[in-house]
Formats: sequence, structure tokens, C-alpha cells
Amino acid sequence: NWYYRILVILAGNLKNAEIAIDALSI
Repeated sequence: NWYYRILVILAGNLKNAEIAIDALSI
């Protein structure tokens, strides 16, 4: 369960990073 939770957290961080990069690139 902790492994899945870490994957979810990492996925969320990647999504946030992509959104931040998109916001900065605008």
C-alpha cells in the first residue's frame, strides 16, 4: 500500500510540475 501511495504522490508532483511549467511558459 505504501508503494502505491508513493506512486500516487509522485504522479501528483509530476502533474503539478507540468502545470507549473505550462503556466511559466505562457
